[in-house]
Amino acid sequence: MEKYVILHGHFYQPPREDPWTGLIEVQESAAPYSDWNRRITAECYAAGASSRILDSKGAILSIKNNYSHLSFNFGPTLLSWMETEAPQIYQRILDADRLSVERLGHGNALAQSYNHTILPLDTPEDALTQIRWGISDFTHRFKRPAEGMWLPECAVNEMVIDILIDEGMKFLILSPWQAHSLKKDNGEWEQLNNNPAPADRPFYISRPRGRIAVFFYNSELASSISFGHLLRSREGLEKALRETLYKSANPLVTIATDGEIYGHHEPFGDMCFSALVDNLGENPELIFTNYAAYLESHPPVQEVKLRPGDDKKGTSWSCEHGVGRWFRDCGCTTGGEEGWNQAWRTPLREAFDKLRIQAEPLWTKKIESLTGSGAREILDSYGEVLSGAVSPLDFAENAIPITTGKTLQKQQNLLKLLEGVKFLQFMYTSCGWFFSDLAGLEPVQNMRYAYRAAGLMDSDGSAGLIQSLQSSLSEAKSNIAAKGSGFRILEDSVIPKILPEAKSAAIFFWRNLYNLPDKERTTCGVWKGTEVLKKFIPVDGGGQKLTGSVSFKNVSTLESYNYKIRAFINRHYFCKEVDIAIDAQWLTIPIRTMPTALRMEIQETMLNESEDSLKDFLGSKANQRLRDLLIVQTLNVPFGASGWQSLELSLHYGPLLILDQLEKTPAENWEELLLSLEEILTHRDTIGMDADNGSVEKLSGKLVSRVAGILQKRSNREALEQLVIFLEILHRHGLQPLKPFVQNAVYILLEERCNCDEKNGLIEDECPSNNDLIDLARLVNINPERFGL
Repeated sequence: MEKYVILHGHFYQPPREDPWTGLIEVQESAAPYSDWNRRITAECYAAGASSRILDSKGAILSIKNNYSHLSFNFGPTLLSWMETEAPQIYQRILDADRLSVERLGHGNALAQSYNHTILPLDTPEDALTQIRWGISDFTHRFKRPAEGMWLPECAVNEMVIDILIDEGMKFLILSPWQAHSLKKDNGEWEQLNNNPAPADRPFYISRPRGRIAVFFYNSELASSISFGHLLRSREGLEKALRETLYKSANPLVTIATDGEIYGHHEPFGDMCFSALVDNLGENPELIFTNYAAYLESHPPVQEVKLRPGDDKKGTSWSCEHGVGRWFRDCGCTTGGEEGWNQAWRTPLREAFDKLRIQAEPLWTKKIESLTGSGAREILDSYGEVLSGAVSPLDFAENAIPITTGKTLQKQQNLLKLLEGVKFLQFMYTSCGWFFSDLAGLEPVQNMRYAYRAAGLMDSDGSAGLIQSLQSSLSEAKSNIAAKGSGFRILEDSVIPKILPEAKSAAIFFWRNLYNLPDKERTTCGVWKGTEVLKKFIPVDGGGQKLTGSVSFKNVSTLESYNYKIRAFINRHYFCKEVDIAIDAQWLTIPIRTMPTALRMEIQETMLNESEDSLKDFLGSKANQRLRDLLIVQTLNVPFGASGWQSLELSLHYGPLLILDQLEKTPAENWEELLLSLEEILTHRDTIGMDADNGSVEKLSGKLVSRVAGILQKRSNREALEQLVIFLEILHRHGLQPLKPFVQNAVYILLEERCNCDEKNGLIEDECPSNNDLIDLARLVNINPERFGL
């Protein structure tokens, strides 16, 4: 009898962008990465997209895209970030859904309501917006209709169920503890009495407006995966699945966990899953499927009622008190110190509720006046802008067609209002209440969104939104005495110390001054630079005065800005501050107030210029200094301390200079450069030089990955031979550029076998030899037997 397994991963990160700039600031707790998005992407999302299966010696047998067998949902705000900041991983996720459709007829991906609010605590209108935005985002990215939806924290009540049915969702996933009773064949209801609902079949929820299927996950297995380290053993995981299936009269086991368990919370957890999929292969007795595919062949036949939760507000998977965790001190918390409480949760939500209630008549009236359409209709359709399916300009022109010279101003006003309402939604992101203290990263981020929303919708302060928010937040108290109340936190950590537009002008100035990559706009930000004009005037004693202007616009609201600037550039071409003309007054902005990421880029650029000069000069002298050493040794005279120092500097920079030259040279023409590299590395070993190999390995890894990518598209035997020789040289001298992205690139190359077949019309000399492919595989720790080599 066929048995079916559904493992679901809920992958999500809250929106972390600064609401004024669209940048994610450095988060020190995420070290060694700049922020938590990047850290968890490296540890989990990237690992799942290219998961390793190893042989008994630790070599890579194959690389699997786990998402092609794992049911999953990715939060829209996370996918939006990944699309620009981790595009290769983003594409692997989309590819996996497409492959699962080909394999099962239905995709593995589920939609998720937009920014992870607790839907039962939303107003019905806001819950509908969240769900519609989530569906819109899913449809745009995965190019197919959403069939099911993941509810943040599995939080649900009757209102949420009704919306899901109305919006065409076929199923949802819940904790087995959220079920109250099952309807028996005789029509009577059997209460579960705090026992878990069966996780071996789908049920249905019946409402006056229709039905929706519900799957309950196996809580015992989910707990073992999340907290019992079940992902440390492929054999253990498979045994647990089989034992559960064989105990059941039904052919299904379904498990749902936070997706971050696959690599972040449980290091190498992704490899356990990929090993299980690989071991089962096409085993007809145990089949990985997804919810929609299983539902098609096994429709639910039994009705279930859900628990109403405390005060009938609904239930969730992470609060035994229903949804209390997100509005009161219910006792559920994560982290914190002894004696702490979460009494701050209630006044924080009440402050946001008050802001929402005060703001709603403002934005609804203004949007309806601007567009002549219903405000909620316009707001819900704004999801197309958030997903990237429609540009803000196209959206605004469709909502307010150009008729007069004042139309642009109306369009800008509309977009500002919609951005404000977006941030009203963002201030309810669930993480703001999940953890232990008001002063944590997540509550503070939600306060940023609230403050920004108030400013966008009440720019002149006439409605008193900001003052009301400040007053309300004073009732929320941190457990940390030094942090004080929410009002104090707002002043210390939320309210911008520098006018955001002036700060953005300064960012563009410094990016342009130092010719930083992508200098025309802030990275992943909402501001787009259009022009930076500069005039330099030499100053006696060295340095230069700079005057000019900076022009830029907000891509979300279409607002344009132009500011005059002035600055002093010292003789080392360093500028420590810039003056920005704001309303006929000069505002001095020190470089130390700029985003940490920008300051680090400037530091790297200035240091790299010095390093490049040293590399070009000293690196080019490496062979000459080696000849000098040979002469001294032949003469049998001392080389001297200065001689050894200059030699070691030349031998340090020599390989880096050669790597630069290799980067600029087609791989098939590397022979002479590789001979020089071998000579320098050999002499480094001979004299016992204590070399810093990190830079060489980093640059070598990027070079190997780039060449492998080229060879994936066009076969070139000579280039492949030189690539193998290059890696052999590195290995002989203890250099290991084996980063995951290098192995991924080579693995794809091996899969393609350089596209060397008759269809490509390649002549024999162009085809890669099996020996070269075998050598290449082994040099990057890939077992070539997988490819029939």
